[in-house]
Amino acid sequence: MNAIPATPTITATGASTFCAGGSVVLTSSSATGNVWSNGATTQSITVKDVGSYTVAVTTNGCTSASSTVTKVTVNTLPIATVTIGNVLTANQTGATYQWYNCPDKLLVGEVSQTLSPTTIGEFKVDITLNGCKVTSSCVSMIVTSVDNNTTLSNLQIKVYPNPSNGYSIFESENDEEITIINSFGQTVKAFNIKAKTINNVNLEELSEGTYFIKRAFNSTLNIQKLVISK
Repeated sequence: MNAIPATPTITATGASTFCAGGSVVLTSSSATGNVWSNGATTQSITVKDVGSYTVAVTTNGCTSASSTVTKVTVNTLPIATVTIGNVLTANQTGATYQWYNCPDKLLVGEVSQTLSPTTIGEFKVDITLNGCKVTSSCVSMIVTSVDNNTTLSNLQIKVYPNPSNGYSIFESENDEEITIINSFGQTVKAFNIKAKTINNVNLEELSEGTYFIKRAFNSTLNIQKLVISK
């Protein structure tokens, strides 16, 4: 008569609660004969998914009782995007926040979900929820909007029609590199325009909505609103 193997124990190398993308190694006290609740048969398993894990040992056709359950908890990463409006707003609610002037200048005291920049620039935010931290991409501050057929003397750029039906004319006193970004700060189109001429720009690939014209002029970042309405 073969003896029933001793009930194994599980040792976790690392925390059994971690953020999505992490893992923990669970190791059985038995070097051989292991059968894990997820079907693995090695002594150690690397766990990336939430669940309750046990192991039993089979030797000479006899199987031990299952070990005590080891629970693995995987916390979801916070939403890492920012919405651009009159203020910058982290899209994750109920978290803790720390804003930066890109690339890495800490904005002391700016720890709320929204940021109202006082200077033109690009900004990002650290977002922490349930011990999991993500950092948003850098997004640009909105400094002003350009209405239909309006020229702003401090920007020296004219965009019309605005709202655009899929085509707009860009006019500037300078050769410029233009980037169109969406409300999440993602680049959706980039092109160059020539100084003191009519630049016809095809915007048909952009869906209806609000976008922003991002341009660097005299080492200063400027953002202007562009609406697509077909």
